[in-house]
Amino acid sequence: TLRTGRVRDGSFVVPLPRSAGRAFVSLIPERTPLPMANFERGEALPREVENFRQVVKDAYLEVDYFAYDLTVEFPAGIAENHPDLEAHFPHFEFGRRGELRVDTRREELRSSTFRLFLLRPGPFSLRVSSSDGLRYLQNFELRRDLSVSVSDR
Repeated sequence: TLRTGRVRDGSFVVPLPRSAGRAFVSLIPERTPLPMANFERGEALPREVENFRQVVKDAYLEVDYFAYDLTVEFPAGIAENHPDLEAHFPHFEFGRRGELRVDTRREELRSSTFRLFLLRPGPFSLRVSSSDGLRYLQNFELRRDLSVSVSDR
């Protein structure tokens, strides 16, 4: 079951059934504009609460959650010059047992700016290609918000 709410003064009340065996948490920071997290794009991915039964017993949950934004600027006019341009990047989905499975997502690139919000720290791979052979491959190490300009040279 999905529950959402605001943390106020350091606390948030979560109603839990006694039979709950696992829980996942995802945090979205308050900022303007507020990013609309899209789990399928790998944004603001939930993380499993460790030692969940003990957390319920103690009625106290401490969350240590980090996520970063990625902005990639491609050469101006790239989307207009290559109408079938696609970005390929890691995408996540929940399996039957609640585990996150990784696959590759394909997304049409309609402008020269590609953005993803609230990504997990660590390695991230982005491939951009079109049928006419145009191709970019970028590997990033996300340890902070990152803005990258990619040239056509």
